[in-house]
Amino acid sequence: MADDKLTRGFLQRGFEETPLRGTAVTDPAVTVPIDVDRIVHSPSVSGRIRVSGYSYDTATGRLTLVTPPRSRDQWPATALRLSEKPRSER
Repeated sequence: MADDKLTRGFLQRGFEETPLRGTAVTDPAVTVPIDVDRIVHSPSVSGRIRVSGYSYDTATGRLTLVTPPRSRDQWPATALRLSEKPRSER
């Protein structure tokens, strides 16, 4: 966690500091694709589910696509253009 106030709140609830510091998202361009990959390849998630990743700027309210939608069944992903509908919706 990159926010000290938020970290303090978790520490007060009994969480350990070292693992919390490891969850800091200081560069969404790096961390979001890693998180999407974890979800896409999780055995508890259907291979048909499409997962995408976004970054939200709390200062501007801007939502930015970081990782385009993909699923495990599409691996390696054949990226759809954002304006293109999936085959099932055509």
